[in-house]
Amino acid sequence: MIQKRRNLGFEVLLLAFILAGGAPLPAATISIGALGNASDGNYSAAPATIVDLAHGATADGSVTSATVFWSGGPCSNAFKIKFFRPVPGAVTFLGERGPFASSNGLVTVSLSPAMAVHARDLIGISQLKPGCGGAVITSDGTGLRHLVTGAGDITATLTLAQGGESTESLAVQAVGGGDEVLSGTVLGAGSAHGAAGSNFKTSVQISNPGFPTIHGHIVFHPVGHSASPSDPSVPYTLTSNQTISYSDIVATMGTSGLGSLDVMTNASYAPMVVTRVFNDAGTAGTFGYSEPTVHPDDVFVLHNSPSSGSSDSATLLTPDDAARFRFNVGVRTFDAGATLNVVVYDAGGGFVRNLNHTYAANDFELVSGQEFLGDAVLDLLASEHLVATFPEWREGQLSRSRAHLVNAHALQAAARRLGIGEFLRLGRGEEKTGGRDKAAIVADALEALVAAIFLDSGLDAARDLLRRVLFEHALEGGGEHIADSDRKSALQEFLQGRGRPPAEYRVAGEEGPDHQKLFHVEVWSLGERLAAGEGSTKKEAEQKAARAALERFENAEMPGQA
Repeated sequence: MIQKRRNLGFEVLLLAFILAGGAPLPAATISIGALGNASDGNYSAAPATIVDLAHGATADGSVTSATVFWSGGPCSNAFKIKFFRPVPGAVTFLGERGPFASSNGLVTVSLSPAMAVHARDLIGISQLKPGCGGAVITSDGTGLRHLVTGAGDITATLTLAQGGESTESLAVQAVGGGDEVLSGTVLGAGSAHGAAGSNFKTSVQISNPGFPTIHGHIVFHPVGHSASPSDPSVPYTLTSNQTISYSDIVATMGTSGLGSLDVMTNASYAPMVVTRVFNDAGTAGTFGYSEPTVHPDDVFVLHNSPSSGSSDSATLLTPDDAARFRFNVGVRTFDAGATLNVVVYDAGGGFVRNLNHTYAANDFELVSGQEFLGDAVLDLLASEHLVATFPEWREGQLSRSRAHLVNAHALQAAARRLGIGEFLRLGRGEEKTGGRDKAAIVADALEALVAAIFLDSGLDAARDLLRRVLFEHALEGGGEHIADSDRKSALQEFLQGRGRPPAEYRVAGEEGPDHQKLFHVEVWSLGERLAAGEGSTKKEAEQKAARAALERFENAEMPGQA
């Protein structure tokens, strides 16, 4: 469940699925375990089995290779890779691969046959020979339980009470479906010019604190687009204690704009990453802030487990004064995309409404809090007004009409009635190109105004504004033109949703003089005439034919469908 709460603001839960794609090398679709980048020594007991409790499998699937950060001399048949499933108070043995030879540093082995796991299954290692060293262990300083250990080469259930527990992490990771693994994400990065002459850049330093050489890529995913193999990136190779600095990493990749950065690793642990987003004011210096790298297993990354049907939840508070404190809402999804189920509350804790936001896989959206909330308030009040005005309309007709009621052109007309354009602060470029009346700009401004009114004065005040400047004007003439404004697109979606090919429109005839033509159009699909319409233009006749076809389908089964 996801929540947004208004505390003179609101809370929002951001749900994310781990393992992003888009690296130059194929990105793994599943990983289990983690490779820490700093050693607190090794676990040298043998024979013994150590299970990582903290870094479960990121998805259902199969893993085909594993990497162990080993400290100690080379030995044959030194270790096995183990897999377990967590149950209350214990971990149940699933299977093993090996034995494998060890050597000092990062050791990558092939898992044959591939090991099938479910999301949140666990990885471990059995160390078989005394005197060969052992897997590196690290500490994240949280004090949380990360390991459970047991004597011997365990192939049965290991209870937490039976094994020894530790707050350290085991440096072992298995992957499947690709070569590179997402080790961390810098959620907001960019190289772009802002208002008032600002020039924002993102500097990144990466460093290798360990002794093996590590490899990978840093990939830039532009805002508003799902990740693609063609997304720009820079490769890195870091020897022991080496540091590489990028003063403007997005520009280094040959691009600009806003987005997020993925740090990808290839059979190695992640580098240390320091990111600074700053305004480069030239001779006047710089100012900005440091941004953390979010790791897939961080506690504030939310997960969904298809095999268990469970999902995580969290809350996020907005500033208490939206007029004085600017805030944005950013959503970055990972491999499977995400749907946010949101609950909005008023300042007193009273329920306002539920919202749903759906995002594609490996997507990044960054919008102002006012725009994010303004969309929600607009949708709510538009739906409310349509249901009250047209109680006889069906759900599909209401949904399509709401989309047209709050589209950019309708919002532009409402913004003109308020004169919003006169009060916008624009850059020189937008000023010269008529930005005060551009649909995208004034529509966003109206959404922000609606959100601010909602935050300041509540839903009734926002409802009154929209009724006066938007709803009453848009619904003049009974509102049928809104419901009918794009029947062709609606019919196309209807047919595609049922596996049928696109509709075909045929002119069946025309009559009247050239200045007063009447066109007769039929709409066909799979060789069948679905409906007909007529109008003074072909476009109007096609829309009426599409409307007739939709009405037919709303009242009966699709021809040829069971």
